[in-house]
Parts: sequence; structure tokens; C-alpha cells
Amino acid sequence: MKKIYIALSVFIFVIGLLLTAIYAKYHQGQVAGIETSSQPVVRGIILPHHNLAESIISPSFESLKGNSYSHIVIFGPNHFEPNINSVVTATNISSFSFESNLMHIMLNIFPDILTSSEIVSKEHSITLHLPYLNNYFPKSSVIPLVISPFASKNDLYERIDYLTSIMPEDTLYIASVDFAHDVMQDTGLKNNEESINVISNFDYQSILSYKDDHMDSSLSIAMLLRAMQSQGTTKWETWHSSHASLLKDDPSSKGTSYVIGVFR
Repeated sequence: MKKIYIALSVFIFVIGLLLTAIYAKYHQGQVAGIETSSQPVVRGIILPHHNLAESIISPSFESLKGNSYSHIVIFGPNHFEPNINSVVTATNISSFSFESNLMHIMLNIFPDILTSSEIVSKEHSITLHLPYLNNYFPKSSVIPLVISPFASKNDLYERIDYLTSIMPEDTLYIASVDFAHDVMQDTGLKNNEESINVISNFDYQSILSYKDDHMDSSLSIAMLLRAMQSQGTTKWETWHSSHASLLKDDPSSKGTSYVIGVFR
């Protein structure tokens, strides 16, 4: 009888261990209702470059802060001097020092890339994000690329393909792009959905056909997608789809729409 009791106790103990393990596995990553399970690291993100969108930009950087990036590459449209060059970069501006070693390698291969601190320092598609990068990723080296809307897509692909080949794996790529311009809320959100669909499906042809009624730098988006595909990072997540009228609480006003989303 004693042997039966011992065997039964051992059996119950083993079953208890198994149930505990199953419970722990099932609830792994869930703390107080918050999902904290391990996910692939974000390697690419689309962000707006309007101060009006701060209320959705800040939480997005907050969501990224748990990741570690040695380098950050940021693409944005050249708003003010689009005819000067296809791609403009800088190694420093008055308030920020950029990565220089890898950029010098890039410039040796593509000497036609223009280096201009003046252009980069006044380009808000780059500078709007620098305080966030300095705050959330102060140790990351940043490479800015200001893209002309008149650039050849094949030339840009050649440059981004080379750049991704020399960048460390733990690099974050940012496309700093605003979406539908000067439209009502309903139109903006509808166009956002169309843009999100083609972005998530890597539909380059549709993306490159879009003008300001969908996005202000289809080439920057295409460069981001090219970088993501080169790394096999193709899972898209939409974080925000919004419009200026929503952020201002003025539904009757025209404005710009915004999309924030990531690739893992």
C-alpha cells in the first residue's frame, strides 16, 4: 500500500510539473494583460515629417525604444531643392553629427551623391526626427539621404542595394514620408488604405505611380521596400492611419494624411 501511495505521489508531482510548464508556456509574454512576447525586431519604419503628427510619432518611437540599432538610415524627400541632385547627404550639421565612415565608402562608389550640410539642415523630412533619434537612440550612427522626386528609380535601387550590403544587420531604415496632401479626411483615410495595401504587398509599380494625392515621396518608400526585401524583412504592421483633421479635431478641414507602419 505504501508503494502505491509513493507511486501515486510521484505521478501527481510529475503531472503538476507538466501542467505548470504548459501554463507558463501559454502565458509567456503576458504580464498584467500586456503582450510582451518576443517578436522579430523592427528593421524598417514609415514615419510622417509634420510637427502636427507629433501625437502619433512620439508613441511610435516609444514602441521602438526596446530595440537596439548600431546605425539608422533615414530617407526623406527633397522639398526645397529637388533639382540640385538625385541624392543629398551630409556628415554633420550644426546641431548633429552623422555617420561618416560608411558614408565615405558609399561616396567613393557613388561620387555623384552630393554632400551638403546646408540642404540637409533645412530639410524637415530629416531634421524633424533628429531630436527623437538623439533621445531614443543616442548611441546609433545616423545616415541621412535626401531624395529628389526626379531621381531615376534604377539609380536609387543601385545605391540602396549597395548601402544595405555594407550596413550592419542591426540597422534601422526610416522612410520619412507624409501621405495624401490637401484632401478631406474621408479621402485621406481611403487613400491611406490603398497605399498600405500596395506597401504591404511590395507593389512597386503602383507605389511609383502615386503622386501627392497618396504620398509625397514614393521613391523614399520604394527605397525602404528595397532595403527590407534585401534583408528578408517583409512582414508589415500598420501602427497608425490618420489625418490632420483628426489630430486637430476639426473634421471639416482639408489636410495631410499620415501612415505609420513597420517591417519586421
